[in-house]
Amino acid sequence: PLIGLLRGAGRPWLERLETGFVAGFRATRPETGTMVVRGAGGPWELASAGVRIALYSTDRADPEVLAAAHDAGIRLIGTDPDLSSPRC
Repeated sequence: PLIGLLRGAGRPWLERLETGFVAGFRATRPETGTMVVRGAGGPWELASAGVRIALYSTDRADPEVLAAAHDAGIRLIGTDPDLSSPRC
């Protein structure tokens, strides 16, 4: 299985979050690989590889990337607090 990391703006502080996210999966499934992608094409790459859930590692979500993830059927775990707002 693969873990998806969709990288956006806000690096490098997000590297620790990514490390923890991957470590959490590997704690129970050590054979898990990691696929790192960027940009609006990234969700399509993840979908093609069979990834259905990914960490969207950004502090400024890009609407084009969010739309691509939706269209590709990828569920994102986000770090942008605006995405948690009831209006989204």
